[in-house]
Amino acid sequence: MRAAGWACRNILNYSESRYFQFINECCHLMPRIMLRNAIEFLDEDIRVNILVSSKEKRDSIKKK
Repeated sequence: MRAAGWACRNILNYSESRYFQFINECCHLMPRIMLRNAIEFLDEDIRVNILVSSKEKRDSIKKK
């Protein structure tokens, strides 16, 4: 999971828009360790927003 998170984070070096698009679309599908590694070096406020939105998306899927 850590290696996959690193690979996701590495996308940021090439294309910031694709990185954020991928994170927004797939954050609720990623295991928590992978997501945390993928967003490790982002600013605190952005990181918290991604974590909160992924939790909300996970919860909405569980309710269905």
